Amino acid sequence: MSDLILPSYPGFTFDRQRNPFFDTRIQKTARGQRELRANFEAYPLWKFTVPIGILDNFEDTEMDWFFGFYLSVGGREQTWLYDCPRHNTCTETLLGTGDGTTAAFQLRIIHPGGFIEPVHNPNLAFCDLYIDGALDAPENHAVSATGMVTFGVAPSDGAVITWSGKYYHRCRFDSDQTAFTEFAVQAFSEEEFAFVGSPVNILDGL
Repeated sequence: MSDLILPSYPGFTFDRQRNPFFDTRIQKTARGQRELRANFEAYPLWKFTVPIGILDNFEDTEMDWFFGFYLSVGGREQTWLYDCPRHNTCTETLLGTGDGTTAAFQLRIIHPGGFIEPVHNPNLAFCDLYIDGALDAPENHAVSATGMVTFGVAPSDGAVITWSGKYYHRCRFDSDQTAFTEFAVQAFSEEEFAFVGSPVNILDGL
């Protein structure tokens, strides 16, 4: 596991794809009239595809930095962090309600429709906690690298605990090889630059 963050370059173009997938096993009855279904993942993995329009290969190049990153994580061997544009921020997201005893809460995101994913890779530089809408002083709580919030004093009974901040997806590359094309002198592109990941540490566990 690595905490390296995937560099972002101007050559990372639009038409990015971000799609969730689960691991569901389906068994049909002998007559095929009924199905037994079992989902083996509580949280989805997300498949990312980021077309790379151009990485230059001139002095102190984007290409060298990208390959340095790819080599350092050994292709698919190690996981790393991805700061996904437009899917890296939450605002006033509910963590829970105090009961006067519980002092620890896991950071999370809540999708429209109510599906909840824990956040195990917060960007600790952007992580604010609120109790009943009032910003909680940083010295009153601690946030771990895996997104566990621990208050020095348990929030009072009925207190609403929320957070605003940023987070990463823990990812791995989808292939042990790249497929860049030199379409002009020292200028490279790849149409299917893909990797998988999640706000949850599914790929490495906790």
